Amino acid sequence: MLCHSIYGPDIWYHLSWGRSLAFSGAFTPQLNVLLQQPIVANIYWLFQLVTYGVFSLGGAIGIGILFMLFWIFIAACWLAMTGAWKNQNFGPLLFLAFVLCAQLRFEHRPEVFSYLFLVLLLLLLRFRDLGRPLEPMFLLLIFFVQAVWSNSHGYFALGPLLGLALVTSTLWTAGSVERVQVLRASIIAAVLLAGSFVSPFTYHNWELVFGLMDVSRGLRAVNHELMSPEIFPLYWPMQLFWSLWLMTTVWSLRELYLRRSTFSALLALAGAVLALQAIRNSPLYLLLSAPALSWVLVELDRLVARTNKWVTGAIYWMPGLVALGFALSVYTDEYYFSSRSLATFGMHVERASYPI
Repeated sequence: MLCHSIYGPDIWYHLSWGRSLAFSGAFTPQLNVLLQQPIVANIYWLFQLVTYGVFSLGGAIGIGILFMLFWIFIAACWLAMTGAWKNQNFGPLLFLAFVLCAQLRFEHRPEVFSYLFLVLLLLLLRFRDLGRPLEPMFLLLIFFVQAVWSNSHGYFALGPLLGLALVTSTLWTAGSVERVQVLRASIIAAVLLAGSFVSPFTYHNWELVFGLMDVSRGLRAVNHELMSPEIFPLYWPMQLFWSLWLMTTVWSLRELYLRRSTFSALLALAGAVLALQAIRNSPLYLLLSAPALSWVLVELDRLVARTNKWVTGAIYWMPGLVALGFALSVYTDEYYFSSRSLATFGMHVERASYPI
C-alpha cells in the first residue's frame, strides 16, 4: 500500500529540507511553511538526508520500500519481545491488534525512525542481565543507537527515559538488590543521556523537544491526531487498543505493588499515559508495552489451560475470522469510509476507491 504514492505534506517538507542540506549544507534552511515552529535545531536532519537519498535513487517507490522494510523489522522485534510468534492461542490475535493499531502510523514520517530505534533499545535492555558485567561493546552499541536517534526525530528523549526507568526498576525490585546492579543500570542511563547530546545542536535538541511539546498542546483543540483516543469510540481498531491498554495497565499496577517485573511494568504504564495524551501515541504504547504483553500472554495461556477444548478451539480460530472480516471491510471500502468519516467529525466524505 505504500509503494505507489506518497500522501500528506510532511514527507515533502522533509525531502525539501534534505535536498537543501545535501546541496547547501544548511541544517535549518529558510522555508515558507504553513506552520512556523520554534526551530532552534533541526533534529530531523539525518532522517531528511536518508530519505532524500532514497528518493533521489528510487522515487516514491524507493521511499515506500524503505518504510515497509522498517515496519517489517519493527514488527519482527515486537514479536520477539512479546513472544506472540510462538503463542498459538493468542499470538495471532495479538499481532492482528498490533497491525490495526499501528496502522495509524503506516506513513512516510520520521516517527517510524523513532519506532525503529526504540525497539532496538528495548531489545537490548529487555534481555540485559544486570548481574553480569557491562561489556564495552554493549555500551558502545546503545550509545551509537541513541546518538543516531538524537539526529533523526524528537522521540529521542525516550532513550534517556528508558535508562531512568531501568534505574528506578532496579531500585524498586523486591528482594536483595546488589549495589553493583544499581551502578550498572546507572551507567546505562548515563550512556543514553550522553548519546542524546551527540548532535550539531548539542543541548538545543532538548530545547526543541520542549518547544514542540508546547506547539502540540496548542494544536490539540484543532488537530484530531493530537487529541485523546476517546474521540474514536466507534473506530473498531481502537476497541482492540483499549483492550490491550486495560490488560497491561492492570498487570503493571499489580506487578509494581508486588515489586516484580518492575521494568516491564514501568514501560507499559509510561506507554499507557502517553497513549491517553494523543491518538498518535498508540504505536508508542504498543512498543513500550511489549515486555509487559509477553507476561500477559503467559497468564492468558494459564487461563485457557483450565478451560475445555471447545473454548481453546474457538480462541484458536478467532484471529482468522477477525482477519477475514477486516479484509472484507477493506475490500468494500467500508473500513476506510468509517475511519475517514470519524476523523472528519461526522462530516460527509465522498466514497473513493483505494488501491490495495
